[in-house]
Amino acid sequence: MKEVVVDQSQADRRVEVSVGQTVSVGLPENASTGYRWAVDRVDASVLALERAQFTAGARPAMGTPGLRTFRFNVLAPGDTELVLKRWREWEGENSVVERFAVSVHATA
Repeated sequence: MKEVVVDQSQADRRVEVSVGQTVSVGLPENASTGYRWAVDRVDASVLALERAQFTAGARPAMGTPGLRTFRFNVLAPGDTELVLKRWREWEGENSVVERFAVSVHATA
């Protein structure tokens, strides 16, 4: 099963995938600021979130940036916009400082 890896360079682009594949999105994050990436919008009948995890940078220390990775399983053919937001969840929608989006086209 092939994994399709997406990063910031593919923002606002179209990604072609097949049912059974996985889509992995990695975005830089400095969790110590309180701003964290989260799923904003996705059609869960096409892409299902398997897991989200933070990996600290090469020299893990307080305040060091790392990478937030989201891994989605491609469940069914269709089109969906995958939108992630960087925010402070406890402060609500007004705290969103950045969004990342890709258009996903899944085929059988």
